[in-house]
Amino acid sequence: MREDWEEEDEDDLEATQEACQTFKRLIEAGHGVDVMSLWSGAQKADVTTIAVSLREVRPETFRFVENYRFRLTIRTMTCGEVTLTD
Repeated sequence: MREDWEEEDEDDLEATQEACQTFKRLIEAGHGVDVMSLWSGAQKADVTTIAVSLREVRPETFRFVENYRFRLTIRTMTCGEVTLTD
């Protein structure tokens, strides 16, 4: 299911793309990367963790989503794994 996003400022979009490219470089260098975007006051129970493959999601389409923890990878996701796709 694809959701419509609110219009984002061009500077914010560019910063997100740069962050995504940095995450990918870190993973390619052998580092693990988890990213969280939280609403103020969010509790641990409010956070959903999902795997996101930066091989399958391009920097231009990657978005931070509040109350989600992204376990980032560059490998192709297998059947049964949850991933965000373009």
